[in-house]
Amino acid sequence: MMDHQSLAKAAPSPSQHRRFDLAVYAAVCLLLLADALRLIQSVAATTPTTAGLGADTLVVGMCFALLLAFGWLSWRHQGTSARLAFLIGATCGALFFASTIGSAILDPRSTEWLLRGDDWGTHYAGWAMFRNSPWTWPPGLLPTLMYPRGTAIVYTDSLPLLALSFKPLSPWLPDTFQYTGGWFAASCILQGGFAALLVQRWTRSAALTAASAALFLYAPILLNRLPHATLMAQWLILAALWLYFRPQPPRALLKEAWPWWVISGVSALVMPYLAMMVLAIFGAYWVRRSWVERERGIAQTAIAFFSTGLIVATLWWLSGALSLKFRNSNGGIVHGLYSFNLLGFFNSFGWSAVLPGIPLARPEQYEGYAYLGLGVICLLAVLLVESIARLRRPQVPRFHWPLLAVTLFLTAFAASTVLTLGPWTLINLPLETPLLSTFRSSGRFIWIAYYLVMLGAIVLPLKRFGHPTAILLVACAFGLQAWDFSQAHLYDANLRSGTGWPPALRPLLDPRWDQLAANRQHMVLVPVAACGAAPGPIMPFELLAARHSMTFNAAYVARWNPAAEVHYCQDLVDQLASGALSQDELYVVSDDWLARFGQNNHAITCEMLDGYRACTLATPAESVAQRSR
Repeated sequence: MMDHQSLAKAAPSPSQHRRFDLAVYAAVCLLLLADALRLIQSVAATTPTTAGLGADTLVVGMCFALLLAFGWLSWRHQGTSARLAFLIGATCGALFFASTIGSAILDPRSTEWLLRGDDWGTHYAGWAMFRNSPWTWPPGLLPTLMYPRGTAIVYTDSLPLLALSFKPLSPWLPDTFQYTGGWFAASCILQGGFAALLVQRWTRSAALTAASAALFLYAPILLNRLPHATLMAQWLILAALWLYFRPQPPRALLKEAWPWWVISGVSALVMPYLAMMVLAIFGAYWVRRSWVERERGIAQTAIAFFSTGLIVATLWWLSGALSLKFRNSNGGIVHGLYSFNLLGFFNSFGWSAVLPGIPLARPEQYEGYAYLGLGVICLLAVLLVESIARLRRPQVPRFHWPLLAVTLFLTAFAASTVLTLGPWTLINLPLETPLLSTFRSSGRFIWIAYYLVMLGAIVLPLKRFGHPTAILLVACAFGLQAWDFSQAHLYDANLRSGTGWPPALRPLLDPRWDQLAANRQHMVLVPVAACGAAPGPIMPFELLAARHSMTFNAAYVARWNPAAEVHYCQDLVDQLASGALSQDELYVVSDDWLARFGQNNHAITCEMLDGYRACTLATPAESVAQRSR
């Protein structure tokens, strides 16, 4: 990465090319509008009755009008300020969300779409249990899920930042309430906003700002993570890079450190992987400030590191992330399974209009998905050809060596000790140590390198070709990017109607479930996964338990204590063998365990509901009701 300060000084003023800049800006806005209308019309052609298309069209039109207004303001002020750049990028993000995902999911009472994805449903079910659970200390603990072992809200990936914020309001919220749709909208808006702010460090061109924001929004790794709500918060990486590249940091230590506290704290309550990436950029920044620029002493740097680490650790503790012991932090998965493939930047996984998918050495490497997109690849190709033609030598970024060192280290960690190149395995040394396997999906750590490559592809043409050519190149790259990934955008846009998506998980429809659950405190699957094949999918029963404020002995969680699972499994076997069942429990029993379930207790009543076997011991009230019949 080049010295951003010297580049900003050397760059020609955008006012010299104002008409050209305005024309390209208008063209970028029209490209955004055309692609948005294409998506909405394609969905309407497939399913004309899809709800929300009219609202999406209205939002797209309003965003387009706002973008034109911001372009006019940039023209009048002879360039974009930081505030105006953020507004341009955020508006691009809102337009992108309305067209590619759809505003219908903003309805907090709309949950059917969440049941189309395993991760979405898991996140929502975790929140539903959490909001109806008693308060604990630390507040992120979730003792009613995986009862009696318990878990934490962070391990259900239910966005602790929002779960902890909304839980106090739960009595006033609708019985069915989801915040995932709003989170998607906020993530798209902030992705565009911080992308524009980041590029604005090098240019005041409205056209380059808008085209760059659009490129970052159309980054394939963003849409690839749509099925996982917390991983859509990649704007946190862009925000950290924006802070890293600020040209004139404040002199006061507090003013320089507090934005890092905010971003680090938010990332800690969103996703530990993103928090570690933000902390990596934070570390590179303060090493640069103390060792390279020598503007901060060792004591000041130590204060910055200690305070930020304390904030992150405290928030992790509050969210329950520290409730598991270190040895259980890998979930039983070795380091090297979910890794980055060395051809990952060029592997479209079959979604590109031009580049085919490249076979992988192992299917789990989808976690290292890092396709750059045709537009960015073409920008890099232009830069490569120009370097060869002019015999340019690669320049080591001496000013930014801490960021380069961090990026190379995380890239190596992402590639892991099982090194692969397409379908070939070059090194095969999987490691089963918790120290490395804590962040078992190591392929995600390629994201910092990914976004720095994108940033370099946008910013380097300014230095090599000047503003007019760079603006045109980036605008064309955005057009290519939108065309190349158009089928993936259409697939996601069809979430509105469900076309091409997996069918939503079938909920429990028989009203008898609610009657049985109403007088009981615990829902028990017999068996749980640690003991054998569960009697059915976990999520419908978890949602039923949440609705009736019951405990539930199972869950889909990211991390757990294997020893506690084995111990609970043995307790369950002993309980059934002794016939020590309870009237307070609603059991869902598999065929394989039915004989074992009733062998020492003959007061059990079982009935088939929605294809599942519900078994109970009659409560006194139910016994009276049965005798009165």
